[in-house]
Amino acid sequence: MKVHTKTYIMLASMAAGAALCGTLSSCGNATADEQFFSFESYSLSKVAEGADTDSLSKTMVDFDGRWELTSEGITPVKVGDRDVTALSDTLAVLSCVDFSSGTPRMVLPEYLKDLPQEKASPDTVSPGSRMELSTTLDMLSPLAAVFRVFSYAYPEGAAHGMYSTRYVNYDVVGGRVLDLSILFNQGYGSKLRQMILERLKESKYQLIVDDEEVNVPSNFRITADGIDFVYSLYEVAPYSDGEPVVGFRAYELADLLSPTGKTLLGL
Repeated sequence: MKVHTKTYIMLASMAAGAALCGTLSSCGNATADEQFFSFESYSLSKVAEGADTDSLSKTMVDFDGRWELTSEGITPVKVGDRDVTALSDTLAVLSCVDFSSGTPRMVLPEYLKDLPQEKASPDTVSPGSRMELSTTLDMLSPLAAVFRVFSYAYPEGAAHGMYSTRYVNYDVVGGRVLDLSILFNQGYGSKLRQMILERLKESKYQLIVDDEEVNVPSNFRITADGIDFVYSLYEVAPYSDGEPVVGFRAYELADLLSPTGKTLLGL
C-alpha cells in the first residue's frame, strides 16, 4: 500500500465556467488562501480467497478461484473550510476503500462480501479473477467538481469482463454532493425522460428495451457546457455498445433546471 503526499489545486477567481489554473495543473506552491482544494492519492491491493458454494456459483463463474483486488486514485482532503465527509464517504463506497482509520485500506465490494477469508499476500498460485478500481478528477471549476470512479471486474472463466463508470458531482460553493433533485425542478422526470429517449433513438445505440423501460439514469456528470447522462452496461443497449451517454447543452435543459442547476451550469 502506498499513500502519496497531498496535491493542492487553486480555485482561481474567475467567472463561472472559466478555465481553472489554465490546465488544472498542480499548484503546490500556492499560498494558504489559494490552497482551496487538496487531495491525497492512494494505491492499494489485496488478494482474496474465493469459496465453492452454491449461492456464489449461481452468480459468478468459477467463484472458487482467487481474486486480485486493486484500487487507486485520489480522495479529497479539504475544499476550503467546508466539510467534505459526505463527498469522501461517497467516493470511498464506490472505490472500495475505507479511510475511517486515517490509513486507507481496501474493503470488499458487496458482491464479494461472502468470501470466507482474505490473504495479505498472494502465494505461488496467481489469482485467476481480478477487480480494478480507479478514482480520478474528471472536471473542476470554481462551482463544481466531478469525480470519475471506474471499475473493471473479470471472474475467471467468464466470456468477458464487466466495467462501470460512476460519477460523483460536488457543489463547490454549497459544499454538497449533487443529485438530480437538486439540479432540476420538481416534476422534471417525465419531460427529461422523453428528451433522453428521443436522443437515444437518434444515436448509434441499438436499444434492447421498450420505450417505456427507458428511465432517467441517476448516473450523470456535469460538463463544461451541460450535463451527460450515463447508462450502465446492458441497461438500455447491448454490451457491444458500452455505456451509452446522452449529453445536453445547458440551454437545452433551461426550462427544467432549478435555480441551483442554472447557476452550476452557467445560465
